[in-house]
Order: sequence, then C-alpha cells, then structure tokens
Amino acid sequence: MTDQVIKLWRENSPEDSGEYKDSIQVINPAEAGHAMVGATADHANLVEYGTEKTPEFAPMRRTIEQLNGQAS
Repeated sequence: MTDQVIKLWRENSPEDSGEYKDSIQVINPAEAGHAMVGATADHANLVEYGTEKTPEFAPMRRTIEQLNGQAS
C-alpha cells in the first residue's frame, strides 16, 4: 500500500526541481498493518498549504481524497 500512496502522491505533486517529489517516502515502516508516508523536503508545508505569494498545491490532501474514494 505504501508504494501506491507514494506513487499517487508524486503524481499529484508539482514538478519544479523534483526535490519535493523525491522527498516523499516511508517515514515509519509498517507495524501492525500501519505505516507513515510523508514529504521530508524543507519546503513541504509550503507546497501543501501555499503562502501569500504561492498557490496551495495540496498534493497530500488530494492523495488522501483519491484513496478515500477508492475505499468505498
């Protein structure tokens, strides 16, 4: 499942330098069926939520919404 999450999250991410996409990885390995995936780039929050001068890209939110839609 983590591979699917990472792939979809990267597809939903802006291209730019690729640093953000490359930072999406498993942060905590699976334990009892649960793992944590996240973006570790220093500017990850700026990509997700935007700033006064840059738009909100929200790749994490869009990924969660897409995966929740698959669960139904």
